[in-house]
Amino acid sequence: MASLFNKFLGPTLIAQGGLDPLNDAKDRARQFGEIRKGIDVDVLELGHCAFHENPILLSSSIKKWAIKESILINSNINTTNDIKSLLV
Repeated sequence: MASLFNKFLGPTLIAQGGLDPLNDAKDRARQFGEIRKGIDVDVLELGHCAFHENPILLSSSIKKWAIKESILINSNINTTNDIKSLLV
């Protein structure tokens, strides 16, 4: 799995259902986060099919990550208050 993540070096979000009964989800999420810089992991209180269980929670995770990533590459937004206002 690490070899796949090392082929693409851009920002990556892994939104993992922490209650997934099919694997040790929390440990797996931790391992993903350790593969390389630029991988953000959000462990959600959901199971294996997070997108079916709570699409709003999953969408919120993706939205927050996308805003954070766009802030990092946008030099016009550079203060903590600017960031906090976008995450509301």
